[in-house]
Amino acid sequence: MRSGQTIIERQEIALKLAHPGQAEELFNLLERERGTLEEFVPWVAETQSLPATQRFLRESDLFNQGGQKLISLIYWQGLLAGSIGLLRINRQHRSAEMGYWLGKEAEGRGIMSTAARLLVTYIFEHLPIHRLEIRIPSPNVRAQRIPHVLGFQHEGTLRQGAFHHGQFLDIELYALIRTDWN
Repeated sequence: MRSGQTIIERQEIALKLAHPGQAEELFNLLERERGTLEEFVPWVAETQSLPATQRFLRESDLFNQGGQKLISLIYWQGLLAGSIGLLRINRQHRSAEMGYWLGKEAEGRGIMSTAARLLVTYIFEHLPIHRLEIRIPSPNVRAQRIPHVLGFQHEGTLRQGAFHHGQFLDIELYALIRTDWN
């Protein structure tokens, strides 16, 4: 897959692989959303400047090319709205963990549920993934709507499964198996 390549485009939504050329628009979106995103998206703290955002996108591009991740940015009506992708791909176990976030201006329009549905379909049609997981901090109730909408099963709570901002957070674990996806 090539940097910046559009992997999926449907209606007004496009998922484009992360690449350094998107740094300025990503940095600008992160600056507007930083207060909200830093609560649950750990890597946002590492993008406090344009060069740091470029570095993050270069690393994401390398991980994408190496097959360890699949990080894409969500465009809605041609504007950057958020991100969705595979944060970890385990080839041996044919599993992956999906993560996502959306800027406030794009919320409430069905963008994330559409983007997530498109990505899950892409994953099960084009990648040898059998099990797809979503891990969400328990306090992030809004983000937990997506796995429910897509038919993921809630498999339990990982007690104090993450350490973020100096405290341990419980993590809700959701999973979808290839054979359960229509």
